[in-house]
Amino acid sequence: VNKLKHDASTTISGTIYQFYVALDYCFNLTSGQKLYIEKYGDITISDTKQIEVKKYSDDLSDLHENIWKTLGNWLQDDFNLLDFKELILLTTQDYSKQSTLADWNRKTVEEKYSLLKNIADKYKEQAKKNKTKEKLVNAVLSKQNHDKLKAVLDKSLILDSSPKEIEYFNNIKDTKASHIPTVNRDNYINSLLGFIIAPETIKTNGWVISYTCFTER
Repeated sequence: VNKLKHDASTTISGTIYQFYVALDYCFNLTSGQKLYIEKYGDITISDTKQIEVKKYSDDLSDLHENIWKTLGNWLQDDFNLLDFKELILLTTQDYSKQSTLADWNRKTVEEKYSLLKNIADKYKEQAKKNKTKEKLVNAVLSKQNHDKLKAVLDKSLILDSSPKEIEYFNNIKDTKASHIPTVNRDNYINSLLGFIIAPETIKTNGWVISYTCFTER
């Protein structure tokens, strides 16, 4: 069967993957914490983490939009860095062999900034440029964003090579449902995924899952 022109299966698959990640992090909530979906970004854990989730099949190169768009989102005026201790880009992508960012999480703020500057400088020397990408890079490294970018880099982590859908689902089963009889584990995890997207969870005041509600469920 030929795909329809308006086939959105890839987009929907990415959304479902986001629910897997959300469920995984729900298990790590502590008393008083809340997990928000699509209120402040992809996934937010109150006073702790902001997580952007990317399900892509291509390599994570130095100029990949997932890196630069995510940094750009965290640099927005209405994004309050003081609310978070960690800013996480979680992606299914593997770093490309040519990537200079593979050791990102072990770098200092100045080292991260220097890497971004070097990537931008090399890109400026290229004869052919993508206007959208160029605009994105320039915005992130603009003078007006300098101080906030340093603050973002201090909190930023890249979790690359995140498991694909089936592997992620199975990992959640193995690590979070080991106390459940094997025959019931699929139903257990599926039930909790259903809870995450249930009308009682998606409220008008925000898509929020509290530690108390999740524990009770």
